[in-house]
Amino acid sequence: MKRFLIMVVSILMLLFTFGCDNTTTTESTIITTNAYDLYSQHYLTDASMQLSQNYDTYYLYYYQLECGGCNAIKEEVLAKLELLENDVLFLVLVTSYDDINDNIAVEYTPSLVRVVNHQVDEIAVGPTNVLTMIETLS
Repeated sequence: MKRFLIMVVSILMLLFTFGCDNTTTTESTIITTNAYDLYSQHYLTDASMQLSQNYDTYYLYYYQLECGGCNAIKEEVLAKLELLENDVLFLVLVTSYDDINDNIAVEYTPSLVRVVNHQVDEIAVGPTNVLTMIETLS
């Protein structure tokens, strides 16, 4: 019985290893190409720096990797980030409340915060509101 189970597991491993088709590979490439990690130059990882950037106006996009709403708008957010010429957008990955500056009242993701002169000017919460604000950026 033990030999039979080992043989079945071995066959399944071979199928998984060699059973990948081009569609799966292409989809995987697309996901990797649009991943947040390709935009590391836009990350703000230190919460104390979120209100002290050297711009008069800028935006902070708060997201979580396991957030359904964040994942639903991920492609639109990253596409807009690539097209920005005038506005500045920073990405803030939230894994705990320590990732959010104490002076910024973000309680949910996704959230987009407009900072003007180092003060919170406006907060958009939820996929629809975030996309509405992001569409105004240029």
